[in-house]
Parts: sequence; structure tokens; C-alpha cells
Amino acid sequence: MFLKKKHISVIAFSSSIIVLVLVATLAGYHLYIQWKQDTLALRYRNSISELTAKIFRNDIVLSNMEIKIEKQKGEPSVPLLQGNIKNNSGRKIGSVSIEITLENPDGTVAYKEWVDPLGDDIPGVYMSPLVRVNPKEALMPGEDISFRYFMKNCPHEVKEKMLAKSAFAKEGTKGSLKMKFFIVGLVLS
Repeated sequence: MFLKKKHISVIAFSSSIIVLVLVATLAGYHLYIQWKQDTLALRYRNSISELTAKIFRNDIVLSNMEIKIEKQKGEPSVPLLQGNIKNNSGRKIGSVSIEITLENPDGTVAYKEWVDPLGDDIPGVYMSPLVRVNPKEALMPGEDISFRYFMKNCPHEVKEKMLAKSAFAKEGTKGSLKMKFFIVGLVLS
């Protein structure tokens, strides 16, 4: 039985489509497996960082945490978070993740941001010029540093509330924000 030329072209075309679908399926499966491994590795690193933060939370001291904001040219400027961090543990610390929460008087969260004062991977972290610490280096036992962080993503309404609080009466201002900060991640070197 002989095949006509028309049938051979249909067979070749359909076979090439089947091979193409098979190759695309294998490539997609490989990409999915790679993505899944990366996701699980990231989840594992984050859980280890959170667990280490819970263990060493009492040995890392955050002090003088304050947010400053000024009004320039009719608009509030970018809020500046300043503070000190001290390592009272016996281990070198490579990275500290701090969660900053600004709450309304009724307890609702107005703004939340995460800061890594030792790392240079988050834009806006600036070390104090008086402290000569390379951001890539670890925080040694007994060492303390000052840090500054510009809160660039802060909404306009939150800036206005901060400005109203700092303008007149710092205590008892109606609608003032309360700042809370926690160490949520820690990587030892």
C-alpha cells in the first residue's frame, strides 16, 4: 500500500507537533522542579533566620529608635528611621531583619516595613559616618552601630500623621501613630 504525497506531509507535520509538545512538556517540568527547589530552599533559609531571631532576640539590643520627618516646600519629606543596634551575644551577626510597625491609636496597622541595618541589599540603609563599619561585614560580639534608613515607600497619609505629631504636642496628639519594632530575622556569621 502506497502513501500519497499529501498523507506523508500530514504525517510529518503531526509528528513534528507531537515532538514539539513533548519537548515543551519536558522543559516546563524541568523549570517547575527548579522553581520548586529554589522556593523550598528560600523557605528553609527564612525559617532558620526566624528561629535564630527568636533564640537570640534578648541578646540583640535595639535602642534610640525614632522616626524624624520635616516639612519641605509644602510637602512632607521622606521619613528617616534612626537607631542603634548592639550585639550582646558571643556570636558574629551577619544580618538582622527588623520589622517596623506604625499603628493608629485604635491598634490598626497604618504602615509596616522591614529593615536590614547590616545588609546593603536593601536600598536606603546608610551607616553613620562616625561608625566605620562596612555594611558587608558582620556585627562582632559587644559591638554596636548606628543606622539610618529612609522610609521611601511610606504613604502620604502616614507622613502627614507623623508630621502632625512632631509639629506641636508630641504626647496626646489626636490621631498620633505608635511605633513598634521587632527583630524578625537573624543570620549568624
